[in-house]
Amino acid sequence: MHYLATALIAAIGWSIPPLIDRFNLRYVNSISILAFRALIIGIIGIVTLFIITKKRQINIKEAVEKKGKLIIILLLVSAFSGYLLGHFGFYTSLGKAKGSVVQVVLISHCLPVILVAILAPIIYKDKINFKMILGIIVTLIGVCMVIFFNPNHAHAKHTLSVANSKHTLSVTNMVHPKF
Repeated sequence: MHYLATALIAAIGWSIPPLIDRFNLRYVNSISILAFRALIIGIIGIVTLFIITKKRQINIKEAVEKKGKLIIILLLVSAFSGYLLGHFGFYTSLGKAKGSVVQVVLISHCLPVILVAILAPIIYKDKINFKMILGIIVTLIGVCMVIFFNPNHAHAKHTLSVANSKHTLSVTNMVHPKF
C-alpha cells in the first residue's frame, strides 16, 4: 500500500480541474484551455527534464538499448493518446455538457479504470477474481445510474412535489442555479 498516498494526491489533483474548468468554459473555448494547459505542462516538463538530466536520473537511453525503438514508440503513443485523445475529448465534452460536470467526470475517470481492469489481465497477465469482476459490474451500474438519473441532465424532466395537509406545491422543469 506504499502507493496509496500518491494515488490519493493524484485523485485530488485530477478532481480540481473539472470544477474550475467548467466555470472557465463559459468564457474560454475548450481548445484554448487545452492549449494553455499544454503550455503549462510543457514548461513543467522542460524544467523536470532539465533537473533529472542534471542529476543523471534519466534512463531513456538505457531503455532504448534494452528494448529498442519499441520504447520510443510506446512513449509517443502513450503521450499522444493520453493528451490528444484524453484531454481533447475531456475538455470538448466538458464544454458541451452544460447540465452537469459529474457526468463527464464519471465517464472520463471511471471507465478507464474499468478498461484497465479488463485489459491488464490480457496484456500483463494480472490476476482478476470474482470480487473484482463484481466491483467492475457495480461500478458500471453506478456510473450509468448517476448519468441517466442526474437531475442536472439537460434533457431530464425535473419534478418536485411537496405536500402537506393544506397545501400542495408542484414545480416542473425547475431551473437550477448556475455556478
